[in-house]
Amino acid sequence: RCVPPPLQPGFAGSDFYANWPWIFKTLVLTFLAGSPKSLSCNEVRCAVDESFTTGTYTNPARMKRWGAPVVGEPTAYSKDKEQCDKLWNKTEKLVGEPFFPQAN
Repeated sequence: RCVPPPLQPGFAGSDFYANWPWIFKTLVLTFLAGSPKSLSCNEVRCAVDESFTTGTYTNPARMKRWGAPVVGEPTAYSKDKEQCDKLWNKTEKLVGEPFFPQAN
């Protein structure tokens, strides 16, 4: 059984911010970011929690940025079908092929 639940892993203090100003790295990452290792719990929970159904949304417990994974509510923006279609189409263009090719 494969159930693809959407998730928001959180705000990680990773090397992604290596070239950002030191003040940002010092203040923001120190106090507001979780470690990539701790935030990976969301992905693991989504992969193994058999109670999840397709569409179950998870996010970190603390301010939706760090902490243990909990079942949450998707944002209104993520439920906007028009925005979802735009993102889907843009992603297919960037990848260079459709995700569900039409049968010949």
